[in-house]
Amino acid sequence: MRTAIVLVAGLAMIGLLAGATTVSADECFGLGRWDCNQHPGCTTGGGDPGHCYWTGQTYCWCHALTLAIADVCDVSIELTDGSFDFTYATAAMTNNYTLPAGNPCTGYTANGPDGVANVYLAPGGSVEAHMDPDGTQDSSLYLITDCANPSGTCVAGADDTFSGQEETFTYTSATGGIYYIIFDSWTSAPGPQNVHVWGYVQGSAPTAVEAISWGTIKAMYR
Repeated sequence: MRTAIVLVAGLAMIGLLAGATTVSADECFGLGRWDCNQHPGCTTGGGDPGHCYWTGQTYCWCHALTLAIADVCDVSIELTDGSFDFTYATAAMTNNYTLPAGNPCTGYTANGPDGVANVYLAPGGSVEAHMDPDGTQDSSLYLITDCANPSGTCVAGADDTFSGQEETFTYTSATGGIYYIIFDSWTSAPGPQNVHVWGYVQGSAPTAVEAISWGTIKAMYR
């Protein structure tokens, strides 16, 4: 089970972590990603759900949900039990992840703009994902456990259809852990378009939270 460190810091530390574009909620400071997403303080002024910005796998901060699907893994939202349904614009994404030709998940490369969401599954938990562009993008959809090594950690995927058609996969985790859903494209320049992604999660797991003292934190920097 993952462990997030709750930093019992003062206002100076809070100010350091808050970026210029952050919609912050003090209640969310230092919480694990799952706990932050569930916290009532992690909402925008209009009451729409926010999402957690997980900085360096240590800090958590609540952001406005301006883009439901993120461009990179480190700032991706965490999906929890139930259905999800988002639309994102390829123009807002860049090509950060790919797979080699002949890979066991999709069989093909994925050199187009990609978006990311993540899910933390308990053993036996499952995720179903669908991807359908509104244009001619030849989509590629896959599930990995390490964003620094997509080809070596891909556990499921689909690149079975052609331009403008839907891709889908379902995966059940035997051991549990964190997984990243990569919404990608075979074509390096598919043209700006919107992509509809949806699916269902069953068996997501919360993050364990462990508090440490301010003295311990200070000792780390001596």
